[in-house]
Amino acid sequence: MLKIWFLQLISQGAFEENRIMDTDIYKFYEPFIKDIDGSIITKYDTSIEIIYVNCMRSYLADEIKSKSELIQTFKNKVKSKLRDVTVE
Repeated sequence: MLKIWFLQLISQGAFEENRIMDTDIYKFYEPFIKDIDGSIITKYDTSIEIIYVNCMRSYLADEIKSKSELIQTFKNKVKSKLRDVTVE
């Protein structure tokens, strides 16, 4: 039900302030959104996203020096904050 509502919203297009270089970003992404499987969302997704964003900010601020260090830092933080999640 939520997916149908969301697809209807996207199909209406973006407001003027949601355009990038005069491109309606809703219309641009519409073909991809219909294939998203919302049933695979877990209770951990938001926490993992926050950890990822914080690691990326550290990387962009040059606090993390390499891609491999970024990945390892991300994995370590997920392991320590979400103990019941398996990280490989």
